[in-house]
Amino acid sequence: MLAPVWVLSGRRGWADWQSRQARTPEALEAACGLDPDRADCRAAVARAREEQAADAGREWARVLELNPRSASYLAQAALSAEFRGDFRGAERLLLQAARYNRLWLPRWSLANFYYRHGRLEEFRRWAALAFERAYGDRTALFRLCRAAGVEDRAMLEEMLGADAENLGAWVGYLAAEGPVEALPAAAVNYIEAAAAGTGEAAVPRVNGAIRALLRAGHGREAAELWTAMSRRRLIPYPEWNEAAPLVNAEFLRPVPGPGLDWAVARGPGFEVFPGVPAGGIKVTFSGRQPERVELLAQEVLLRGGQAWRLEFEYQTPGIGDGATSLGWRLGGMEAGQGRLSSEEWTRGEAVWEVPAGLQVLRLALWSERPRGQVRHEGELRLRGVSLRPVEGGR
Repeated sequence: MLAPVWVLSGRRGWADWQSRQARTPEALEAACGLDPDRADCRAAVARAREEQAADAGREWARVLELNPRSASYLAQAALSAEFRGDFRGAERLLLQAARYNRLWLPRWSLANFYYRHGRLEEFRRWAALAFERAYGDRTALFRLCRAAGVEDRAMLEEMLGADAENLGAWVGYLAAEGPVEALPAAAVNYIEAAAAGTGEAAVPRVNGAIRALLRAGHGREAAELWTAMSRRRLIPYPEWNEAAPLVNAEFLRPVPGPGLDWAVARGPGFEVFPGVPAGGIKVTFSGRQPERVELLAQEVLLRGGQAWRLEFEYQTPGIGDGATSLGWRLGGMEAGQGRLSSEEWTRGEAVWEVPAGLQVLRLALWSERPRGQVRHEGELRLRGVSLRPVEGGR
């Protein structure tokens, strides 16, 4: 009773070995002849013939006789038919695949087919259905929609709906490829969709949108997105406030991104500890830090045409007066506050004149080795940081 099974198993094993050794379509077809009912072997023959620019229609027909419900084989056979100029046959095969399989591949293949043939109404329908089953990187589908003339509003209303993953991918795409003008609406929709779930992935994605808006000079829109995240409790900070624009002045652990929060540097020779001391931050230096390094920074939105004052308390245990060049800059502007050096807690301030208009400026704390000095060792501690307009000017 087992003898026929052994014979069949041995024949299939031999056929498989022969197909892996084959180097030409003819040799591959001969190997498949040893086990003629294997669809995967026949598909390999079809692909081998196509690689040599030969007609593989007969081979694909045989593959579909053996496995008529495979979305992958149907899509490959449709592409082969399209290359032969059989457009109706290709469409029929793709629609057949979509009936048998309601996942990504048939829908994506149909969207591509209708785009290639300029049938944009059908393209929009199948692109929207493809988004329902989309996963991973959606960049190719976004680009195809762009090429087909799908407007940004239609992307939100017709294609993406309230699906948080699709909206998050769209926000990431716009942040990378633009236009940034479409980011606010997309990100607000994403925030609402993400807040209905866990919202864990939303913060870094929206912060990416905020950074893109800041780079493009859209500070007001960036602040509105930050406020939207605050209102939906995706971040542990209050809404952005134009009168007190510094975010996270207590140096709570920064959120991922960082969006409008502090960007905390990492590098050799120094470490930054938010929340130490309470309501502040500590930086330790080993003496091996870079000669010039930005330790922490925040993009701030300031109403210009006036002066702004940064106030803070600091101490620098172990760092002598002549050994340090620690100080604040706003938009690259020095404040003339002098070097930060004090063994005891000391009140410090820095004042800058800001040009008119709503300005997006980088507030940064820098360490730089003074000329003629070795790199300093010790600590810098900060607390009580605030940034406010100067009443009545300087």
